[in-house]
Amino acid sequence: MNLEVLKILLVDDSKVVHSIVKRTLEDTDLKISFLDAYSLTEALDLIENHSVDLIFLDLELPDSRGVLTYNQMSQSCHKTPIIILSGTENDKTALDLIKKGAKGYILKQKVKKETLEKTINHALEFQSLEGKISEVNFEEDQINITLIDDAPVVKSIVMHCLSQSNLNFHLDSFLNLREGLEFLESNKSNLILLDLNLPDSEGLKTLEKVSQSFKLIPIIVLTGTGDKDSAIEAIKMGAQDYVVKEQLKDKVLVKSVVYAIERNRITREKEKLNLQLQEMTLTIEQKFMETMILKEELNELNEEKNRFLGVAAHDLRSPLAFIQMTSNLLGQGMMGELGKVQKEHIGKIMKTSDTMLGLVNNLLDVSVIESGNLKMDLVETDLIEFIKEIHEVNSLLAKTKNIQLELDVPSDRLVVKIDNSGIQQVLNNLITNAVKFSNKNTRITITLIKIENGCKLSVIDEGQGIPQNEIDKLFIPFEKTSVRSTAGEKSTGLGLSIVKKIVEAHGGKIWAESEVGKGTVFTFTLISNI
Repeated sequence: MNLEVLKILLVDDSKVVHSIVKRTLEDTDLKISFLDAYSLTEALDLIENHSVDLIFLDLELPDSRGVLTYNQMSQSCHKTPIIILSGTENDKTALDLIKKGAKGYILKQKVKKETLEKTINHALEFQSLEGKISEVNFEEDQINITLIDDAPVVKSIVMHCLSQSNLNFHLDSFLNLREGLEFLESNKSNLILLDLNLPDSEGLKTLEKVSQSFKLIPIIVLTGTGDKDSAIEAIKMGAQDYVVKEQLKDKVLVKSVVYAIERNRITREKEKLNLQLQEMTLTIEQKFMETMILKEELNELNEEKNRFLGVAAHDLRSPLAFIQMTSNLLGQGMMGELGKVQKEHIGKIMKTSDTMLGLVNNLLDVSVIESGNLKMDLVETDLIEFIKEIHEVNSLLAKTKNIQLELDVPSDRLVVKIDNSGIQQVLNNLITNAVKFSNKNTRITITLIKIENGCKLSVIDEGQGIPQNEIDKLFIPFEKTSVRSTAGEKSTGLGLSIVKKIVEAHGGKIWAESEVGKGTVFTFTLISNI
């Protein structure tokens, strides 16, 4: 950014925001002068009477709201970059306007020196590139040639030479440098034929000035027979070519003209590509900035959701546990004999409270895991004995549906470091699901195979199986497949997502393989970390 003093128009109805932005930018290396506006009308009046380099714009003003504010401002100063000032974290309007041309987005509550400075520089660079690209983006339907030479005969020779070619050209000629430069200031030209020995010319110094003033126009130097050294020096200084006047022929001049224009076109194409590459880089940076803003907002919303889930689940667990305990006492006749209808209702209460308590516990697990507060208490454990105990407990559950729960594990010890309660939850969930979705009189097998750097555990059932297009849903929270439990057992849709997080926290992986009508295999790995 080469501006000596950056002129910023600050448009916001809050004096506090004006003060914060100014105070923050005082600590940067930028030299800034501010114009203050507290309404759109005031801002538009200032733009009519002052030139500004950058605009900070609040969309919600006393006399204008939202997109309309931006549209009116951008129409009044379409070449001035606009940075949106937003008071809302999840400001979809501001992000949409960035796609339409706004050059940045600043959250008022999080005004920081680094963010402001980076956004300002980004906006000015982006605007500058857009201007440069428009300069080099043109097509030559007709070659406009400007001849500056004090000899009228040269014009006649040039006209004759060019007329012998198939070039579509237009020639403007001038007998002195001043008139030629005045013409070039206000007219389009694709090529300059320039004599350096004009009465009002300073030779090579003049060439330097002309090439600096008209960087995009190629120059062919017209020289006399004895001025070849000067002509060669001119090429070193930026001229595309030189032609000796005494040797002017149609082929020589046409070849030189075509060469100069084509070489200049290639140079400008290269420059255009470089500018477009820079623009793409800035666009990627801008998209990255938008993504980071959205990511930060999503993280905050996710944390808020997790806090809510944790508090809600915690507050629900105690009363549910009380309902469960009381209904159990009533069902066992500890508070007096119950009739048949009463027992049925108590049974429903017990079943419902069990389901609800399971859901609440799952919600607590999810809130802990997603908040990043899952703590692993890793202890050395004989995995074989550990699995045998889990098998024994779950065999009772399997017997309720006359399902045979088998165990296929090595006989020798296998010691690994695991969080016992976590892996117990994983195996209990996989076995419970297998029972839930298997028919009576089938078999479920728990297997353990030693592999390099660890072991692989599987729970294999002979249940209904899962359609292939639904396998990916299994580990997504609250997602359910089309497969229904065989005895009406309830499911929250959270269990497998929790299982996946626990396995991954141990450094392992989990996956499912299934075939409809034949059953499902859930497999997970544990690494040997001793």
